[in-house]
Amino acid sequence: MESYEQLTGRMYRSFEELAGYSPDDASDLGIRMKVLAGEVYSALASLEYLKGQLSLSTASGAQLTALAAEYGLTRKPAQKAQGVLRFSIGEDGWYSITIPRGSVCTTADGAVNFVTTQEAVLAAGSRYVLAPAAAEQAGRAGNVRAGTVVVLVSQPVGIEQVTNLEAFSGGAEEESDEHLRGRLLKLLRDPPRSANAAFYRELCLRNPAVASVSVGGTVARVALYLAGQGKAPDAAVVESVREAVQKEAPVGVTVAVQAVALKKIPVSAELTAYPGWQTDETKKACEACTQDFFHALGAGENFYTARLAAALLGSGKIVNCTFSAATADVAVAAGELAVCGDIRYTWKGGADV
Repeated sequence: MESYEQLTGRMYRSFEELAGYSPDDASDLGIRMKVLAGEVYSALASLEYLKGQLSLSTASGAQLTALAAEYGLTRKPAQKAQGVLRFSIGEDGWYSITIPRGSVCTTADGAVNFVTTQEAVLAAGSRYVLAPAAAEQAGRAGNVRAGTVVVLVSQPVGIEQVTNLEAFSGGAEEESDEHLRGRLLKLLRDPPRSANAAFYRELCLRNPAVASVSVGGTVARVALYLAGQGKAPDAAVVESVREAVQKEAPVGVTVAVQAVALKKIPVSAELTAYPGWQTDETKKACEACTQDFFHALGAGENFYTARLAAALLGSGKIVNCTFSAATADVAVAAGELAVCGDIRYTWKGGADV
């Protein structure tokens, strides 16, 4: 597309050829020509944008969502991280304590809030009770590590402490343009037909809580393994997908739908940082990069150290990483999902990250 300067120059040259003289930039005619050139350029830019929005390869935002909808695909909404909070008291209580649904807790820095999704009761004679909870806001920020949710915001009467014994997981941003485009192009390259793998995969992915699907078994006995974003979907999601699949499965085909089994993979490596970058910020960036890498893995997808190394180096925080003997490539079965286990990074020279 022509730039504004090229368009203005072409208009001036055409005027000079027809009128026999060149208008002065400060004259009324010169100013009018520049204003007109600006409007024409704006129209050309809009037309260029519209051309891009008509193609599956270049469309973005709402237009890409609309194009995907024409093929039965919907953009996956953001998901809230899910986990379990442990509410406790210092000594055995002599009366029961109710933790209401909607009780709010947060991390030590107050960056992410978590809300209990069910009422829980700490029975008399007990010191703790577990309550399911979810991040207050959807997104990856809710995927916090174990032991980080430690502040009671709306403190139930009698409760003294709170923590999360395991990491919160499953938090995801709204599906990006590139991911949606990839799903759409894959659908067009490998269209779902009755009884093929793409057919079953697309049925399962219609559920926004399902991030990936592994298809196994035979033509007559199909096995579907569902995975969320870095987690196994809950029973309600599995049952919902099972019902949807049963309605559309071919006659005579037996389809088993189940959640993946989580395969924790510990990561240990020696990192080499840029000079002066051996800081807490680098530590957090490398840990976050590792968590994001695992969250992007799908059901039945193998773990490769080379890919994790590429992700860490791509973060721009380190110049090299060497994995320990305990961290190696891991073959993941069709019914499994690789998730991040304990992370231990050390600086080259032995200093803990």
